[in-house]
Amino acid sequence: MFQGCNQLKTITFPNTFASSVTNMDKMIYECSSLTNINFSLLKKSNVNSMNYMFYGCSQLTQFKDTNFNSHKVTNMKYIFAYTGLTSIDLNIIKINKVKYSDHMFLGCSNLQTTTNYLNMVSTPVISMSHLFAGCWKLE
Repeated sequence: MFQGCNQLKTITFPNTFASSVTNMDKMIYECSSLTNINFSLLKKSNVNSMNYMFYGCSQLTQFKDTNFNSHKVTNMKYIFAYTGLTSIDLNIIKINKVKYSDHMFLGCSNLQTTTNYLNMVSTPVISMSHLFAGCWKLE
């Protein structure tokens, strides 16, 4: 949808958009200038795949959407890889059904803290290889 939109700095979605969408793979892929996303009105209740969704959004330093609703999502491979995230609360992204989270935070060299990581460990994960590879500042 927004793949490679290098000049895009902010996105706000209307509340009617995406109510029946099931796949958001690469939706905001490599939007290197993106600094702000507002998903608070976006209906994501039917989405089951978010692979590479924010991949390469190197200016995206925060993800604080408390309405993210990813309860049905099973695939989150590379979702935040190579972003500029400095911290993330894993409770916000509702990872309770995620089975595939390989390389989820790959190359997030600014990531310093994760909150509620144990919630992720207790999910029905099948594969989480290289989950935090390249997160050199992570405590």
